[in-house]
Amino acid sequence: MSIFFKKKKSNYYDSIISDIKAVDFSSCTEKELMVLSQQLMSKISDGISEDDLIVEAFSIVSETMYRTLGYRPYGVQISAGLALHEGKLIEMKTGEGKTLSAVFPAYLNALCKKGVHILTYNDYLARRDAEWMGQVYRNLGLSVGFIQEGMSIEH
Repeated sequence: MSIFFKKKKSNYYDSIISDIKAVDFSSCTEKELMVLSQQLMSKISDGISEDDLIVEAFSIVSETMYRTLGYRPYGVQISAGLALHEGKLIEMKTGEGKTLSAVFPAYLNALCKKGVHILTYNDYLARRDAEWMGQVYRNLGLSVGFIQEGMSIEH
């Protein structure tokens, strides 16, 4: 995997990843996780920056991924999510978890009530990812849709 950022950021990411992995939401119910999400939205509405909520938000995503899909994200996937959140480009090889990585910044930006679109130019992958990751997004309180070539505007 290649993440396009300056080398000095690596220690910064490692520290945040450690903080994210240290948060344990395993004893929370689904309802409690939704309440935590709502509290994060309130904090953002109150002026707290999304950067100050990365650890909590990414930890909620990590727990939701585990509950929904049975996957605990690797540090490299969280690192990619952090880079994406910062507006950086990432390059990951097939199978390294681009699809999982995108959930982290998408969720954080959705908490800010910003429109979030994840693009892929392959109809098969668009459908697969909307169905597969859609489970995670819905469990985080978000909605999911996808566009396919040949769809009508009314669809």
